[in-house]
Parts: sequence; structure tokens; C-alpha cells
Amino acid sequence: MVLPAVLNAPKGLSITIEQASWFGSIAFLCQPLGSLFSGPLLDYFGRKKALFIVNIPHVIAWLLIYYAWSVPVLFIGNALLGIGTGIMEAPSITYVGEVSDPSLRGILTTLTNSFTSTGIFMAYLLGSVLPWRQAALAALSIPLITMVLVLFVPETPVWLLSKGRQKQALRSLCRLRGWAKPEEVKEEFDQLVLTGAVFIAMNLLSAIIVKLIGKRKLILGALFATSCCSLGISVYAGVKLPSSVFSYEIHTFPEEKSFLPVLLFILLVCFSSLGIPWVLLSEVFPFRSRGVATSLAAAFSYIIFFLSSKTNYNIEANLHLSGTFALYSAFGLIGTVYLYFFLPETESKTLLEIEAFYKGNRKIFADDFLINAFRKKRNDSNERASLY
Repeated sequence: MVLPAVLNAPKGLSITIEQASWFGSIAFLCQPLGSLFSGPLLDYFGRKKALFIVNIPHVIAWLLIYYAWSVPVLFIGNALLGIGTGIMEAPSITYVGEVSDPSLRGILTTLTNSFTSTGIFMAYLLGSVLPWRQAALAALSIPLITMVLVLFVPETPVWLLSKGRQKQALRSLCRLRGWAKPEEVKEEFDQLVLTGAVFIAMNLLSAIIVKLIGKRKLILGALFATSCCSLGISVYAGVKLPSSVFSYEIHTFPEEKSFLPVLLFILLVCFSSLGIPWVLLSEVFPFRSRGVATSLAAAFSYIIFFLSSKTNYNIEANLHLSGTFALYSAFGLIGTVYLYFFLPETESKTLLEIEAFYKGNRKIFADDFLINAFRKKRNDSNERASLY
């Protein structure tokens, strides 16, 4: 809406063709920066407050564009729009996924993409019927209205349960299901509390196991077991479920019930909650870059969480449940092999000892009978070769 009016404009604000190319792309360049903040924002403030806060960059951006008195101000405004879009994607998708009834989740998840397309169309429309400053002012109304409407929606039950606020979580679920009575949502609420209890129990169990076998074996075992469970679900779905079954549409579910996929899924949840990557983040980076590297690694993990949630619907729609879990299993197997060779054991070692691992010539940190046998065979071969 801005470029046609200011590109080589004879008076007022004017930008060159080279500036225009940067102006048109800077929002996309800044979106990943926004994504870095979305995960911590979601976890710390909760889904509802995050949905409110993520609109603030858009409010500031449209005000800057409306009052823009120089080209740098226009650039800052457009950059803030990119940052705001990057921050906004994860909270919106997460909120929809956590509050939706299973029978509506697929439709609502798809609609989020539709609203994005609608917003782009509205921006072009505003730019064609209004001067660009007035168009920016009209666009400002959207985040402001959104912030007001967010005040009237409840927090997600899942986040409330993660903070131990069960009564509030139950009230939230009742409200989300049409002001239902507690007994009407008891089954769904109990399922959420099972899931939460599993994560708590497994985290406590991992604290005990890590002292017995160390972090390396725990992480490798949990990741490999997670991959195996995903593969089991994939095989079951490929053999037992027709291609019409779609987990986002409850009416496609088969009438015949089976205990095996439920058991595999619960095991998957158990093993995936045994990993302790957050502990490793405080150990594996060198002192000089530990703070920055830990922050970047945490931010990248939230981006991965977002991408996995965002793409799940489309992957299943194209690859079926069988292909989806096969893909997840492959990721787990690749991760297991990679960590087997390159993840050292850090349990009971000082930070200086861990840093020395990475500074040394030893690049493969596996220390078990398999890799040691391979090393011994290779060393014997080298010794024989040196004799000749």
C-alpha cells in the first residue's frame, strides 16, 4: 500500500528503486527474529496474554507508518510488521490447537491460513482505495480490535494445568465447550490431567535414572524408544487404517477400537518426556559464548516446536497417519545416530572437563563396546600398516 505512492515521488516522502527492493523484503527478513521470542513468550505469559502482547508490534508499526516523516521510519515500521508476524504465528496456532474441540480442530487450523490470505487481500484493497497514510490508519484498527477481543477469551486448559491451576483449567474447559457443566467435560478434562501427570512422573523418573546411567544413555535410549513408538504407530496405521482416516476429522475414525495404538502413543509421550536437553544446554557450550549460545539454542527449539505443530496438519493430509509417523520416526533415528557419535557424557564432569572434550582432537564421543571395538580394529590396522 505504500510503495506505489512513495516510489520516486516528486514531493513528500520518496524512496529510490534500490530502497524499494529493501523496503519490500525487510518484513520477511525480520520474521525469524520475531519467531525467536514467540516460544518464551508463550510459556512465560500463557497463551491468552501472548495473543494480546503480540499485537503491540503491529500497533506501533502502523502508527509509525501513518506518522512516517522519513524513509528510515518507514523501514522501522515495516520491520516491526515482520517481527510482529513472526511472533504472532506460534501463539495463534497454539491457542487454536489447545482450545478446539477435536471435531473442529482441523477446520479451525485451516481457517488460520485463510485469515492470513484474507489479511493480505485486505491490505491490497486498502492500498487501492485509500491514500497510504489513511490505509495504515485503517489497518491499525485490526490489532486494536484483536486486543480488545482477546480480553474476553479464556486461557487454554493445557497451559493452566502445566502451571498446576486445575480449578481454573476446569472452568476454562467448561467455558470453551459452551459453558458446559463440569460433569459434561469430565472425560476430556481427565484425559488432559493424565497427560500432565505422565510428564511430571517421567521428569521425576529421569532425575533418578540420570544418576544411575548418566545423561548420554538416557537421552539416546529415550530418543530411540520414541522413534520406535512412532514407527509402531506408522506400521499400525498403514496396515489397519484406511486412507480416509484423518485425525483432525473425528467422523473419519473407524468404529472398531484398538488398544495397541493408544498404548504406543502413551509410551511415545513417556519416552519423549524423558529427555533432558535443557540441562545439557547449560553444560555443552564454552564459557565465553554460553549465554548467547544457550539463548539461541532455546530459541531454535521453539522454532522447531512451531514448525512441527504448523506442518502437522498438511503432512498428515498428504502422507496419511502412516507416512506422518514414519517421517517422525526417521527424524528420531537420524537424531539417535548423530547423538550416538557426537554427544559426550557430561554427568559428574566439571564444566572445564566438558569444554576440554570439545577442544581436544577427539571428535567422536561414543564410549561403549560397539564403538570401542571399531576403534580397536582401526588402531590395530594402523599399527600393522605402520610396521610395513
